[in-house]
Amino acid sequence: MGRPAGKRNDTLMKFTDAELRKHWDDTGNIREAARRLKVDYKSVYNRLVAINAIRSPTFNPGGFGYQPRTIPEGTTLVIPDLQAPAHHPDALAFLCAVRDRFSPIINTVCIGDEVDLNWLSDFARLPEADQPHSEWAAAQAFMRSLYAEFPTGVSCVSNHVHGRFDRARTRGRIPPGFMRPIEDLIDAPVGWSWHSEVRLGDIIIRHGHKDAQALKRVILEEMPAKYGRSYSLLLGHYHQKMGVYTQDIKVGSRFLWGGFTGCLVDPQHPFFGYSKSYEKLGCVVLVHGRLVPVAMDLNDNGRWTGTL
Repeated sequence: MGRPAGKRNDTLMKFTDAELRKHWDDTGNIREAARRLKVDYKSVYNRLVAINAIRSPTFNPGGFGYQPRTIPEGTTLVIPDLQAPAHHPDALAFLCAVRDRFSPIINTVCIGDEVDLNWLSDFARLPEADQPHSEWAAAQAFMRSLYAEFPTGVSCVSNHVHGRFDRARTRGRIPPGFMRPIEDLIDAPVGWSWHSEVRLGDIIIRHGHKDAQALKRVILEEMPAKYGRSYSLLLGHYHQKMGVYTQDIKVGSRFLWGGFTGCLVDPQHPFFGYSKSYEKLGCVVLVHGRLVPVAMDLNDNGRWTGTL
């Protein structure tokens, strides 16, 4: 016989949020929490999502990847490549100052490459810098401090993060279901999610590792083929470029542009032994559909001067 009408609602009322949190904190496991509460798995899952104890997934296995995301128009801070723990030592202080200068910030978008994952790199590594455990602990510590200041936002899929984890997974022949999502690994708040691209009005934001630097061609040729129209395009990935590089492309009645975010890495870090110190340090803010670059002004010791 089928379940009597109203049974699910009765089941949902059998446990309080406090009871659920206790069993969830004790077990960290939906199956075991459901067994203890004597309810079905889905009831526990739905309640955990409703009280923001767990995230609903942004990864869609049926779609073979992370999905795009549209966010509301408004002043948007775009956090550039950080590649923690190889981030600039003043990166967080600088980002907080930019946030406060442009307040109120409606959206926070991370362009990707939040962490470096140097030990998973295919490139040659200095033995004194190739320390997986300490590197990961330092990266997590920085990301936790960043998320304490920026508790909600969206981030772009990127080569240093998802790309390196995916290569390690395939080489280790590890099924996707065995992998923890990146938001768990770097201890991101529930308010953060990862996407293949982020759309903000007439602007598309991507990490850029799969994009050419010839932004005008991408905007006028590749975008209409993919989306049916052109958009302004903002990319990270290219550390030596920040600001608008292709501006006032007139398409119909709209003026579009292409630009880059710069970065907030530490050019002197051992991970960047290949660097020629041409990095453009800073970030960008999107205001009324236009890109505002904010450079990080450094003193002779390579530290931020504290001024914007």
